[in-house]
Amino acid sequence: MEVYHWEDGTYQRLTANERGHYQINRMNVELGVWRGTYLGQPEQAWLRWWDLRGNLLLTGKERALIAEAQTEQERQRAELQQQRAELQQQRAEQEQQRAEQEQQRAELQQQRAEQEQQKRQQLAAQLKSLTPEQLQNLGIAPELLE
Repeated sequence: MEVYHWEDGTYQRLTANERGHYQINRMNVELGVWRGTYLGQPEQAWLRWWDLRGNLLLTGKERALIAEAQTEQERQRAELQQQRAELQQQRAEQEQQRAEQEQQRAELQQQRAEQEQQKRQQLAAQLKSLTPEQLQNLGIAPELLE
C-alpha cells in the first residue's frame, strides 16, 4: 500500500511508521491495514483509522456493540447479585425457622417436665393421705414417704 499527501503543490509519498501505519498529521490519526471480520464479511484486510498511540479507532457500530455487551454483562451481574441476596435471605429465614422450632421443642420439653413434676407431687400427696396399712397393702414402705 502506498499513501500520499498533498504538500507544496505536489503529492509526497508517506513512509509507514514502526506499526506499518501512515500518520496523517492534520487529523492526528494514522491510517493502516487491519485484518479481521467486519460488517458480516469474512476475514480480510480493511483500511482502518488508528490514534497516534496505535489504538484502533472503533466505528460507531463497534462502539454500540461493545456498549451493548457491557450493558448485558452489567445486567447479568446485577441479576446474579439479586439471586445471591435472595438466597442469603432464604438461608436467614430457614435459620430463623430452625431457631423457632428449637425454641418450641425446648418449651414443649419444659411443659412435659412441669407436668411430670405436678403428677409426682399429686401422687406423693395422695400417698401421704393413705394410712400406713393402706400403703403396706400397696407394697409401699410408709417410712419412704417421710
